[in-house]
Amino acid sequence: AAGQNLMIDVPMLALAASSMVVYLRACEKESIGNATVAGLLAGMAVNFKYAGVVAIGVMIVDAIMWRRWRMLAAGATSVALFAAGQLASVEIYGEPQILHARDWIQRLWPSGAGDVLHRTSTAVVYLGASAGWLVLFTGSLFRRGWRTVFQLAVAVAGTVGAVVDLKTQEMDVTSLSIGHVAVFA
Repeated sequence: AAGQNLMIDVPMLALAASSMVVYLRACEKESIGNATVAGLLAGMAVNFKYAGVVAIGVMIVDAIMWRRWRMLAAGATSVALFAAGQLASVEIYGEPQILHARDWIQRLWPSGAGDVLHRTSTAVVYLGASAGWLVLFTGSLFRRGWRTVFQLAVAVAGTVGAVVDLKTQEMDVTSLSIGHVAVFA
């Protein structure tokens, strides 16, 4: 599938998953130090491959939803490390790598704004990038309230959206593939 390269997917997923584990430990101990380490790991993940941004998003959303303001250190650190990587690219190559990547993708697969949903859902399916939500969601199952319902609704909506999008955009998709999409999304 386009966009998959195990040479960078595996380290990116390892760093992203590690950042989630360290972030959960930071939340348990209310440790800004551990949150910073989680942010460093997530920042390295996103610099390996942009799908690593999911870990950053999950940590920031979790910190805001559960009002763990000190845990925003993880998000701030990871965004700072991502920005540092882009600045290094500007110094070496004259432009941020993310802009270069966007131009490269548009040259190979030209499309309009209407294709954004399809690209996003296929990226989630191919990369299994939404798995980061599961780490935080499993801990939330033991809590009660609107936040848990919201997280469950987001997970279900994401899965349904990915399945519907794949079925409407890819005409030759099989039922087995649809099942895989439902599991990964």
